[in-house]
Formats: sequence, structure tokens, C-alpha cells
Amino acid sequence: MKRAFSLKGRNAFKEVYQKGKRYQKQGIQIIVLHRNHIKKASQEDSAVKMGISIGRRYGKAHNRNRAKRQVRAIWHENLKNMKSSFYIIVRLGEASNLLDYNEKKNILPELLRRAGVLGI
Repeated sequence: MKRAFSLKGRNAFKEVYQKGKRYQKQGIQIIVLHRNHIKKASQEDSAVKMGISIGRRYGKAHNRNRAKRQVRAIWHENLKNMKSSFYIIVRLGEASNLLDYNEKKNILPELLRRAGVLGI
């Protein structure tokens, strides 16, 4: 994932957690915040930005890293169909550890559609 599409900074994550709307299915949760609700969002940079959050309860480090790589791959596949000006955090809980890649590949776009981020 390119840096331009990456959500960075503690304050950005905090604002999305506090003001964002949550959607969840089978241990995968997304928190979505439209950039109109963000104080310091610049008008030139209207790309959709994503951050990934996985707790230690998910498993060992190699399991967490693999899950992050899978989410980034799914994200990259759907990026061209996404609307701009959104901040999104993808949270993977313990229950999502039991899902394989194809199940995650179906669930994540469904959550993005429900949130109004995915155009299709």
C-alpha cells in the first residue's frame, strides 16, 4: 500500500475512533469517517486513507503480520472502486483469526459497501 493511502498519526486514529461510524461482521470491524468531519483535512489531498489495527490477542506476530498483508491486498484490489475523502480503520478481532483469505476477501468489500465507501 502506498504511503498516500495510509492513515498515519496517533491523532488521526484517535479522531476516527471517536467520531467514526462502525460496521462489523465476523470479527472484522471497520470504522469510517468522512473527511468533512475532520478539522485539519486539506482540500488537495482527497484520497481515501486506511489504517489497520490488530491487538495482541489475535495471535503471534507472524499471524498479525500475515493478516495485515491480506487486508492490504484486499484493499489494493478494491481501491479503484472506492469513493474519495474517507478515513477508514480496519480492526481485526480474535474471531477473524479463524477466517481464511477468501472469506476476508468477501467480508471486507461488503462492509465497505454498507459504509458507502465502495462505489459498486
